[in-house]
Amino acid sequence: MKQLLIFLAGALLAMACDDDGPAPIDVDVVERLSPTEHLLRASMAIRGVRPGLAEIEAVEADPAILPSIVDYYLTTDEFGATVRDVWADGLLLGVAADAFPAGFAAVDELADRTTHEINLSVIEAPLRLIEHVVMNDLPFHEIVTADYTLADEIVATVWGLPYDAELGGWQVTTYEDGRDVAGILSDGFLFTRHSSTFSNKNRGRAAQIARGLLCYDFLDRRVEIDSGIDLADPEAVANAIRRNDACISCHQTLDPLAAYFADHFPIRVPGEITEYPVQQHAPELSFLYRSSEHSAYFGQSGTGIHDLGVRMATDTRFELCATRRFYSHLTQVELDHIPLSLVDRYRDVMVSNGQSVKAMVRAIVLSDEFASRRVTPDATDDDAARLVGMQLASPEQLARMMEDFAGYRWETDFNIDFGYGTIGTIDLMRDPFFGYRVLGGGTDSISVTRPTRTVSASTTLVLRGLAGRTANALVRYDLNEPDPAYRRLLTKVDDTTRDETTIRDQLVDVHLRFYGERVSADSPPIDAAWALFRGALEDPEADPWRAWQLTLYAMLQDVRMAYY
Repeated sequence: MKQLLIFLAGALLAMACDDDGPAPIDVDVVERLSPTEHLLRASMAIRGVRPGLAEIEAVEADPAILPSIVDYYLTTDEFGATVRDVWADGLLLGVAADAFPAGFAAVDELADRTTHEINLSVIEAPLRLIEHVVMNDLPFHEIVTADYTLADEIVATVWGLPYDAELGGWQVTTYEDGRDVAGILSDGFLFTRHSSTFSNKNRGRAAQIARGLLCYDFLDRRVEIDSGIDLADPEAVANAIRRNDACISCHQTLDPLAAYFADHFPIRVPGEITEYPVQQHAPELSFLYRSSEHSAYFGQSGTGIHDLGVRMATDTRFELCATRRFYSHLTQVELDHIPLSLVDRYRDVMVSNGQSVKAMVRAIVLSDEFASRRVTPDATDDDAARLVGMQLASPEQLARMMEDFAGYRWETDFNIDFGYGTIGTIDLMRDPFFGYRVLGGGTDSISVTRPTRTVSASTTLVLRGLAGRTANALVRYDLNEPDPAYRRLLTKVDDTTRDETTIRDQLVDVHLRFYGERVSADSPPIDAAWALFRGALEDPEADPWRAWQLTLYAMLQDVRMAYY
């Protein structure tokens, strides 16, 4: 039944994605991954989860089924989480929930909630809108043109949005405070995260929006700065912006763009909020925080954030930037290192399929460059630039992978109140403040804005800590379940099994599930695993339960678990 569903999902998406995609890399100058290795890489890139045994066996039997399995992956909740990961980094929204610029207090109608729970929801709201657009295969420009937003009960309470409590969950809703609506460009937390001051007048907000959604960074412009300006004198700076040629070269574009955001509250400390809903839309203050008398989008005058969203949606840079961000996340190639030919080609796939991100992601993970292991000495520099090499799993991917193995999340309870409510339960792999997201190679969207792409001492230690806890949870779950059909992995043994042949057969399945590699029961990797298992049993106080915990712990902290 599962394979039938995969085939049906693949057939439906294939009809929608009728573009042939980018021209393949020269197959004569690359060494390709095997079909099962390609499956593993695609599964991790799209979902952050290793493929199941049934999927591996299906690809071993018929490699042509891989596109259909990829189509199925694109319908999963894990792909939705990957979409949120892409834009948490892209828009610098992946901040710590319990510190400024987040840190909304557990007060008023949310007094019975934990602060961590409150802030995770508020932070995720703009990312949930992006996920909604992608997962429903809507034109991607809706993230900046939609006349709606996404909210759960917490977000609806914080911003005062209509919400159906009986329905629950994340719902499509609307702002009713008079603000101009344009998808994430109207989101309350986007403005809270990217705040402004009286002197900055929304220029920082505008610069971040341009960087995140257009891949246009004002700070990258080559400008000869006039060293004679007294930057400590506000009047001198204001005069230079209007009259100094070096300053005008940027500010004539940046200031009218920033003027679009003048109707939103400049800066607040969420921890000091005492009642909900929060007033984020504050047009009465716009005269104080307007950088330019007229708003304009790179020379095109306009009024209101909705106008900004429409102009951005029709800007080719918006599509190219979205393509860059998805390609960079899926392949771990830096944004400015992606060959322009690839950006153009995958952007064309997205556009020709109605701005479908799913179609673009499908084309990327099924491409020859994605499925390549290495280039040969005959390859050109362009071939090498297009190649996708070994990738390092992010903390979020490791967390999803281990949860898929064992149903385990590495969490802790912080029953601490810093004056604005009890913090509550924290997912340590996903939290950058109390947890290990930065140590595990991730970002905090404040001081660490680029992820780690190679294993380090700290990433190894994080993997080791997660592996030990996951191994214990997996053994506890499986060996307590009497029916093998309902177990997660250990389907051929129980807590009394000591027979070498049976244990070796089980280790073959474990090896295949963890590493995506099929080996025989008498192969060197299984010899090593059996030796570890047998050695654990030699302890007079040990039993198969403990032997499995030690063996799986060792296998899960293998560096191969960190790469794909």
